[in-house]
Formats: sequence, C-alpha cells, structure tokens
Amino acid sequence: MTMVKIRKHYQITVPKKIGQAAGLEVGDYLEVELHEGGIFLKPMKAVFIEKSQLTEAEVLKRVEKGEITSSRGAELLSMSYQDFIELMDKAGVPVWNYTSEEAKLADQHAERLFSQNS
Repeated sequence: MTMVKIRKHYQITVPKKIGQAAGLEVGDYLEVELHEGGIFLKPMKAVFIEKSQLTEAEVLKRVEKGEITSSRGAELLSMSYQDFIELMDKAGVPVWNYTSEEAKLADQHAERLFSQNS
C-alpha cells in the first residue's frame, strides 16, 4: 500500500509507478467517490458535453459505459442526484459498475475496516 500526503486545497499526487500501471497520463481525470470507510479513485475519460446535446437514454448509456459519472448525468438532465439514481434503477443501469477485481478490493477494504472497529 502506498501512502500519499494531502496538500493545500486537498490535492494529492498519484505516485508515478501506480499512475503508469493504471494507464494514467498527465491531464487525465479521476472520479472520486466517498464510500463508507474509504475514498475510491477511478480513471475516467474526459467527456465534455453540453446539457442540450443528449437525451435521457444517451446520458444513461454514457453513465453505464463509465464515460461520465452519475452525478454528471444528473447535472446534464437537470435532475437531483436522488432522482437520477432512481432513473438509473428504472432503466436497469447499475449504480455501482465495478469490475470483479474492483469489487473484491472494495470488499477486502471494508472487511479490514470493520474488523478494526470491532
């Protein structure tokens, strides 16, 4: 496990070896999500879209593909985040779109945290 320091304005630096292994390049974006017991960073494609350019179905498709975050999807459709999550549910779009490896790591992390708090 690699430790990084939070700097002014809550900035962190991804160690070069980890960034390269993840296929990151300077200028790439990371999605930051707060989950119970941790913060998760996920590489994202930079997709700049105007609100008027996409239909509801197109936004849901981009969220499902991981091209935009669910919070960006809600913003593009001028919806509350909760309403967008409900829309995703009705459309059958998974809220958490982890690979099996990402899900396994999240489970392991949660187990460690819960065992420390017991």
